Amino acid sequence: MQTINHSLKMDAYAFEFHNEKIVQSPVYDRTGFSNANHLREYIPGLQQFAAKTNFADFYMQHKPFYDSLIVSYRDSVGVPEMQKWLTKNFPSIKYDSFKIIFSPLVSSNQSATRFGFDGFKEAQAHVNFPFRDKGDLKSMSKEALLVRDGSILFTELNHAFVNPESEKPQYAARITNALSNFSM
Repeated sequence: MQTINHSLKMDAYAFEFHNEKIVQSPVYDRTGFSNANHLREYIPGLQQFAAKTNFADFYMQHKPFYDSLIVSYRDSVGVPEMQKWLTKNFPSIKYDSFKIIFSPLVSSNQSATRFGFDGFKEAQAHVNFPFRDKGDLKSMSKEALLVRDGSILFTELNHAFVNPESEKPQYAARITNALSNFSM
């Protein structure tokens, strides 16, 4: 069930809202961890919900808020520094594109995935937006808040580097051996 939960929220990225219709992305068929898009079967119901609730109007009325969240992530949590550090410390792992997909659908079910097609490589982090509690501003410095805000994103972006590195034959056997000797 965990894979399906991840797939539902991740596979949502394979759809777009265009002219008040939910349509398949021209780029992605799925972004979850399986060979099928697990959200596809729910699209007719989601489309009915969008029509009944006038979602397009709601979205447009709140677009400045959504845009401010994008700017906050882009400019405040150190994404370029994260990418620079990961690229420096994992020099054999290269990406042409990084996508940060944040949604309240994610909740605490963060994940990362990576794709390759015809020489193009992309890393995606699917995370929740780091909304703050009111008390955080009193108990933490601005710098500490920014570090905390970016920590979940970093822990997902790093999977796009750590996972392929650990899958290399020279490391995979050693990791398997190290983890096989646990006694419970």
